[in-house]
Amino acid sequence: MPSRAIWKRKGSYYGLAEQVISQVKFEIGQIAQLFESYADLLERVQKNIPDLVEITAVASVLHSFYNGLENIFLSIAKGIDVDVPAGSQWHRDLLTRMTESTNFTARALLLNAP
Repeated sequence: MPSRAIWKRKGSYYGLAEQVISQVKFEIGQIAQLFESYADLLERVQKNIPDLVEITAVASVLHSFYNGLENIFLSIAKGIDVDVPAGSQWHRDLLTRMTESTNFTARALLLNAP
């Protein structure tokens, strides 16, 4: 958890949280747009056995969805936790970190939510 000094140095005590919330909202909008754009395809593959082209398209949607989630996690790691995992397994470490409950992160995001 970052110290209060780090937060105060960056602007206001929870100033970074506002930026993180904005980034998270943007990514959620992108994910919603992704599912809206591919709604027909996703409905079709639930009802019928997909062909190779449909499987490839759904795989692309899944990849884009995960990238959106990872962007949200990176925003939180950078803006709230002030620490981004590094190394060859940073993707896994980031995902693991986002499953850990921290009162500080939740409080920082919730106090700045509109």
